[in-house]
Amino acid sequence: MKRDAIAPQKPLPNGLIQQLTARFGARFSMVPAVRDQHGRDESPYPVTPPDAVVFAQSTEEVQDLVKACAHYKVPIIAFGAGSSLEGHVLAFEGGVALDLTPMNQVLAVHQEDLMATVQAGVTRNQLSQEIRHTGLFFPIDPGEHGVGRHKIDLLQEELGAESVALMRQIKEAWDPDNIMNPGKVVQRDHQRH
Repeated sequence: MKRDAIAPQKPLPNGLIQQLTARFGARFSMVPAVRDQHGRDESPYPVTPPDAVVFAQSTEEVQDLVKACAHYKVPIIAFGAGSSLEGHVLAFEGGVALDLTPMNQVLAVHQEDLMATVQAGVTRNQLSQEIRHTGLFFPIDPGEHGVGRHKIDLLQEELGAESVALMRQIKEAWDPDNIMNPGKVVQRDHQRH
């Protein structure tokens, strides 16, 4: 993503600031350090903070934020763990970062259906811990949009070598020609026949 010229940001409208302050109290922040934290990820791009951050605790609060920002035509940037590699959370046009980490409840686990209902702030590690007692685990793809080759040792330490081997087998069964990782070289433990 090359940005030769970033459009100058308009400040947040005073009416929106007042509305969000009244609705969210201390969970609405314009503090520079909080904004900077929400304007960086794992991408190589420079910190590009939002104008403000809201820490939502419920679906209703997310709806209220969306309505308020839509009224003032202010962008919203969803923020989870801040682990994007592509700059998804960077506020190139300003706006409000919606921090979803307080919405971190596993609402239901249906072992027989291999389904879980979670809030938006639940992490993969948290879900794995929550379902571990059932004998299930949340297998992430150790490829392009998963953990990646550089973190495979950590994944093996966390889940065990057998789980990682199972994830590789699933990946190879679903994607034998590696089309889900275009341009990537994925080391395999064995040759396909």
